[in-house]
Amino acid sequence: MKALLILIGGLAMAFAISLDTNDKYAKMEMDMATDIEADIEADIEIKSNYNMTATPLEDIDLEYVHKECFPWGVHEYCYFPHISVTWGDAETLCQRWGGHLASMNSYHERCFLHQRLHRRPCYWIGFVDNSGTNTGYQWTDGSGGFTFWHGGQPDHRGIQMCTRVISRHGTWDNIHCWAGQRVLCKKLLRI
Repeated sequence: MKALLILIGGLAMAFAISLDTNDKYAKMEMDMATDIEADIEADIEIKSNYNMTATPLEDIDLEYVHKECFPWGVHEYCYFPHISVTWGDAETLCQRWGGHLASMNSYHERCFLHQRLHRRPCYWIGFVDNSGTNTGYQWTDGSGGFTFWHGGQPDHRGIQMCTRVISRHGTWDNIHCWAGQRVLCKKLLRI
């Protein structure tokens, strides 16, 4: 009888170890699947986020639209996570808010924004090439010349003249100005 109990106890322990090992493998498989899913989502973000449908500006009421605002230095940023507008409408929206589409004038500022928004959909910034040459990019607020282009960008000279941030990487991509994107505005804080 004692031998039978020892055998049953041993089998129960082996079964528990097996379950524990299976749980570890199952967790590892879940983690790998999550990593693969995140990579796929990033690729989809870059490709499908390009052709988002733009909301007409007249359908947006700044008083009631959800926005996430946060300060950095002497500026305030506002990210509009639930609207998707063309680049021109985004700049108009930011001007109605009291600023412009966001400019990034240093690597530190870019890192701060990337840390805040890296898990968000792509968004417009105020860097535009009004010359159509891929060399005439300027900030809508008239500020400095810092750039952080994604590899191979800017491309499609004269066709894609507006700039968005690829959120996951924090790098910039020039695309058609009529594409719908989220919006990041920037204005000087009133002190």
